[in-house]
Amino acid sequence: DFPKFFAVSVVGLLINSGVVVGVTFVPPLLPVNDQIWLNLAKLVASAASFTWNFLGYKFLVFGKGSQ
Repeated sequence: DFPKFFAVSVVGLLINSGVVVGVTFVPPLLPVNDQIWLNLAKLVASAASFTWNFLGYKFLVFGKGSQ
């Protein structure tokens, strides 16, 4: 099960980093400064990677069909 766990974790890392880097190319949609915009991007990236990791671990790594 370790390869599945590792794969889900790496994809979560890529989702997190991809969202943060992707948002840096988008101008702020709200009237906030760049630092707050980056912090909002980190918040969204954390939520997205948390969701992926939770579902990946639940269904792919530790689920009934994973064995």
